[in-house]
Amino acid sequence: MLGNAPIGDRKRKIYNTNSSNNAGGGLGPRHQPPAPMMSLMMHQGPGQAPMPPHHQFGSSGNGQQMMQMPAIGAASGPAAAAQMGPGIGGPTCVLFVSEIPQNTCELELKRVFQEFGKLEQIQLMPAKGQALVEFLRLSDAERLMSMCQSGYIIAANGGNLTVCFANRQRIDQGLESYQSATPQTCLLLTFYNVRMDFNCESIRQICGPYGIVDRCLVVSQQDGLLRAVLEFEKLEDAVLTKPNLNGANMYAGCNAISCEYVRHTAFEYFASRHPVMEEYRYDQAGAMMMGGGPPLASG
Repeated sequence: MLGNAPIGDRKRKIYNTNSSNNAGGGLGPRHQPPAPMMSLMMHQGPGQAPMPPHHQFGSSGNGQQMMQMPAIGAASGPAAAAQMGPGIGGPTCVLFVSEIPQNTCELELKRVFQEFGKLEQIQLMPAKGQALVEFLRLSDAERLMSMCQSGYIIAANGGNLTVCFANRQRIDQGLESYQSATPQTCLLLTFYNVRMDFNCESIRQICGPYGIVDRCLVVSQQDGLLRAVLEFEKLEDAVLTKPNLNGANMYAGCNAISCEYVRHTAFEYFASRHPVMEEYRYDQAGAMMMGGGPPLASG
């Protein structure tokens, strides 16, 4: 862990997971299972067992939400609010969804909207309680909008959603060069409302139930956002991880996660533009590679 040091005071750390001389508590073997205390970092209190991931998105016995998604500031980057507002150019396959309840993950939105037609993709903005939902067929999006205008209510995670046409024809419209509208082995995690420290080890462990992380790069942006670029061992690992983490909290009530597919070039893109807080990479030869350069000298 990064301890209690302020985010701005942290130094870049490079881990070699194969080295037996990994001082200071190395990350351990790549296939090491997640630590028992971490399950999307959901702590229920001293002396109590951690809550499994599949129990974190429902309600407790008294009807209260077990995790809360904070209502926090505006997003940055290509998925900014200006690209997610109500449409003004007529029907489109992309719907703008707002009033999304706190702690609603992509998996839940997919379950709700796929009842109305085949989905192309979902872009979730947990910081604003908003999302873009793209249908494969325009007719399905139009039919759903017609139902809503007739009084039909779409509910998810205990709340009613507000739906309208988006101001773009496709979600992948205007993507940055490092972004991808199709599944990749790499994911970009953006963290909002960060109140608790985390590092590459923390990220590796919350991804543990879904796949193996081969590489992790954590950067700090000028706007205060923390982002992590991940590379998974297999494509199916990234595909399984994304809908489960997208929209969830890393810790109860804070560290909300937005997750998207990116190309491998995202590592260079973010490392060359923002301060690198920490980097982790597993290599079969036991060497730690940094930014595509030569292996770091041992010792």
